[in-house]
Amino acid sequence: MVGAAPPGARPPGPRASLRAETARLAAGRVLAAGVSAAWFVVAARELSVPDFGSLALLLGIGLMLAVLADAGLSNLLADVVATEPRAARPATAYIVRVRLALALPTSAAVVGAYVVAGGSGSWTVPAVFAVSIFSTTIYSSFGAVFRATGRAAIDGGNEVVSRVFVLAAGWAVIVAGGGLLGAVAVYASADALSALVLGIVFRVVTSHPPEPVPAGALALRRAGALGVTNVIGNVYYRLDLWLLALIKTPRTVARYSAAYRIFDGFLLPATAVAALAVPYTTQLAGRELVHRLHRLAFLAFVSSIPGTVVGLVFAEPLLRLVFGPPYAAGAEAFRILLVAVPVSACVLALLPPLALRSVRTIPMMAVALVVNLVANLALIPGYGATGAALATLAGQVLLLAMLAAEMRRVQVT
Repeated sequence: MVGAAPPGARPPGPRASLRAETARLAAGRVLAAGVSAAWFVVAARELSVPDFGSLALLLGIGLMLAVLADAGLSNLLADVVATEPRAARPATAYIVRVRLALALPTSAAVVGAYVVAGGSGSWTVPAVFAVSIFSTTIYSSFGAVFRATGRAAIDGGNEVVSRVFVLAAGWAVIVAGGGLLGAVAVYASADALSALVLGIVFRVVTSHPPEPVPAGALALRRAGALGVTNVIGNVYYRLDLWLLALIKTPRTVARYSAAYRIFDGFLLPATAVAALAVPYTTQLAGRELVHRLHRLAFLAFVSSIPGTVVGLVFAEPLLRLVFGPPYAAGAEAFRILLVAVPVSACVLALLPPLALRSVRTIPMMAVALVVNLVANLALIPGYGATGAALATLAGQVLLLAMLAAEMRRVQVT
C-alpha cells in the first residue's frame, strides 16, 4: 500500500517530529561546522595566504557547481521515500546512477573554473577534488533517504565524523609539508570514506522487502524546476567569491572567505531545516502547505538569530581570534553578511518545497542571479569584499520578497 511504512521505520511525523529531526540534524551540522572551523584555522595559519585563498576558492567553486551533479534529484528522492519508504533501494539505485553520470561534466567544470580563476597548483588540484564530487553524489543520496525516513541523526553524525577526519588528517598532512594538494586529497579521502560507510548503513536500514517505485515518481521532469533552481541558486551563492578571485587579489579572497565561512556556519541550523523541508511538505498543497512553509521559515529564522547577534557584537575580534590578525580586516564585510543571515535562513527553508511545485522559482533565481552579478561587478572593483557582501545582502532581500509573493499565490490555488 502506497504510503505505508515498513516495520521499524520512523516516517516523518507532525510538527514535534519536525523540531526533533531538525535538532538532531542541526546538532550534527553545527558540531561538524565547529570542527571544520578548527580545520580552516589550521589551514589559514599553516598554509601561505595565497594557498589558503586557493583552497577557499576551490571549495567555493565546488559548492557552486556541485549542484550540477544533483539537479534536484536528491530532494526528489527524499520526496519519493517519504511517501513510500520501502521503495528506498530501487529509487536510490536509479538516482545514484543518474547523478554519477552528471558528476563527470561537473568535475570538468570545476577544473575549468579553478584554472581560469588562477588557483594555485594548476589543474592537478581540482582534478584530485573531483574524487570528492563523485563520492558526494553517492553519500548525499543515502543522506536524503535517512532524512526522509526519520533518521536525520545518521546524516548529522556522518558530518561530524568526516570533519574530524579532515581536521586530524589535514593537520598532519599540512605539517608534513603536503601543502595545498595534500589538503585537497584529504577532502577527497573523507568523502570517499563517507560514501563507503553510509552505503553499508543504508543497506542495513533498508533491509525490508523492497517495493517498486511508484509510476512516474522519479521522472526527471518532476525535478526539473527544482534542479534548474538549484543550479542557478548555487551559482548565485558562490559567484561573489569567483568574481573576487578574478578582480581582486588572493589576499582579498582569503579574507572574504574567512568571513563567509563563519556566515555559512551561522546558517547551518537553517540548512538543517531546508534539508527536511521537502519530506515534511510532501503531498501538501494550498493553505496546508503554506502553513507548514511558515513554520519552516520561522524555525529557520529563529535558529539564525543567536549567531547573528554574537557575530555583530564581536565581528573583528572573532575573525582575529579564529583566523589570525591578517583576517581582521574583513570585519566590515563580515558584519554586512551577518545582516543577511536571518533573511538567508528563510530563503533556504522556503526554496526547496516551492521549487518542487512551481517553475516560477526558475525566473526568480535568474533575476536574483542577474542582480547579484551586476551588483558584484559594480561594487567589487571599488569596495572589494565589502562590495561583495553588500551584493549578497541585496540579492537575498530581493529573493525572499519574490518567494513570499509565490507563497501567496500558492495559498489561493
